[in-house]
Amino acid sequence: MRIMRNERGVTLIEALAAVVILGIVVSAFAAISNYTFLAGNHSDKQTNVQSLAKEQLDYARDYALQTNTKPADTTTADDYKITFQLTAMASPASYDQSSFQTNHYSLQGMVLINKTPKLLTVTVSWEGAP
Repeated sequence: MRIMRNERGVTLIEALAAVVILGIVVSAFAAISNYTFLAGNHSDKQTNVQSLAKEQLDYARDYALQTNTKPADTTTADDYKITFQLTAMASPASYDQSSFQTNHYSLQGMVLINKTPKLLTVTVSWEGAP
């Protein structure tokens, strides 16, 4: 007894379906890769800004300790604008935000100026994407 097999190759419809599915998978992978890249850049920016703010707060504290004053109101570092503000401890939210750029990150610390505790706010601001 002879068994007949009816084997054919891949049809055109099956080939097109496979190509479409493969295209969807590749597109999804590309989109996820792009999103991951952008998220990594945002994270790097946040880390750099936080590090710069901490560094500038430490600098301002040392400066206040040595000179009994705060550093100059505004300086720049790379693409960042750094603002130093002193406020009374009784009203810590009274610092001026008018000089900040689109995005900003602030750190606060206490310093003694003329034996009076003051709140020192260091703000790093920048233009562009956060």
